[in-house]
Amino acid sequence: MSPTKSDSDPSLWTLRFKNHKTTILLYAESTTPFKKLKQDLLTAFASTSVATVNGHPVPSSPAEVQFALPIDKNDLEQGWTSLEEEELLELDNEMLDGKKPGAAAKKKSTGATSPENDSPLAVGLRDGGVLAFRFKSSADDEIDSGWDVKIPTYEIEEDMPDA
Repeated sequence: MSPTKSDSDPSLWTLRFKNHKTTILLYAESTTPFKKLKQDLLTAFASTSVATVNGHPVPSSPAEVQFALPIDKNDLEQGWTSLEEEELLELDNEMLDGKKPGAAAKKKSTGATSPENDSPLAVGLRDGGVLAFRFKSSADDEIDSGWDVKIPTYEIEEDMPDA
């Protein structure tokens, strides 16, 4: 059973997971590993009998789910950075700073995040934070299709008649 939100537990966050026009809200501890969040996301789809998201079948394995962080959390239209790409960027920054590649190099070689960087808190998210998600497929392995996230706009259309 998933946790319930309580004002008395500040470590329990509401996280928003976005794909195309779909937004899923999940409650999670701030230190919940991303692998567990991927499983919780798939469980949410299964419990509501959702089989596809934006024409893509919902996978059965958490390994087929990818997450991304917003480039600018205040302007989601600027795009997304894959958590895997984020790890590679950390490695590049360490090397540019003249430091020995540390944990980022280990993460790159194993292809997984380290336990201390494998949570919303560790990557700088806060309560109400947003992550993009997508599902891996054999076609996506060859071509990176990007992150399909539609951000709602609140512009008034000129063609609308006055009420």
